[in-house]
Amino acid sequence: MAQVQLEALIHPSFDGLRDPNVRLPNGRFLPPLFNFKPHELKGVPVKLLEKLIPKHGRKQYPILAL
Repeated sequence: MAQVQLEALIHPSFDGLRDPNVRLPNGRFLPPLFNFKPHELKGVPVKLLEKLIPKHGRKQYPILAL
């Protein structure tokens, strides 16, 4: 995925989707939103990834294990 596209996803308009407590209108959890493939994140600066992927979604990304 192009870095410009990922930068668009860190816009504050999407902050609500990074909230671990957000639910769908029917009360269910959101589907996985941060399950990027390795090739989609290749070459993306860690600082951008830290903004894009919230702490609760970082388990599958060892580079972001903070």
